[in-house]
Amino acid sequence: MEIGFIGLGKMGLEMSSRAVQAGHRLVGYDNSPQARENAEGRGIPLADSLQALVGELSSPRVIWMQLPPGKITNQMIHNLGEMIAPGDLLIDGGNTDFRDTVRSGKKLKEKGIRFMDVGVSGGVEGAKNGCGMLIGGEEADYRSMIPFFESLAAPDAYSWCGGCGAGHYAKTI
Repeated sequence: MEIGFIGLGKMGLEMSSRAVQAGHRLVGYDNSPQARENAEGRGIPLADSLQALVGELSSPRVIWMQLPPGKITNQMIHNLGEMIAPGDLLIDGGNTDFRDTVRSGKKLKEKGIRFMDVGVSGGVEGAKNGCGMLIGGEEADYRSMIPFFESLAAPDAYSWCGGCGAGHYAKTI
């Protein structure tokens, strides 16, 4: 699969490394020079900007965000919503409040942009060795992403929980 991966901090670095090792074509981005240096050391191809990342991906694009919940994630969703096209898929792999996830999903749907939420469990060790994933969004999008989920998750440790917001909600409880 071809994936844009935004957020190469502790969790994102390990997850993107697993994805590359599994054979996925990944283009990463992080605005932190240290995170970029660490990713380069792991052989993760990088884009110089969000615009470059979007431009390097084939349509329909798939972009995974592994960012801290709250303002940073909400701003990134807004920014990407202005850059990507109808039919593209944006995935929030952070632990965003499910109410924010539902709001973001509705706004993106109005633009024809598909959106999924993935509550990732296991911390840095899980990201490195196989995490658990609780997934929300359209079932067809979930099914299309199974090869990617399988490359990141511990064996059978991923599950579709329902519509947009269900993954983050399930992670909360």
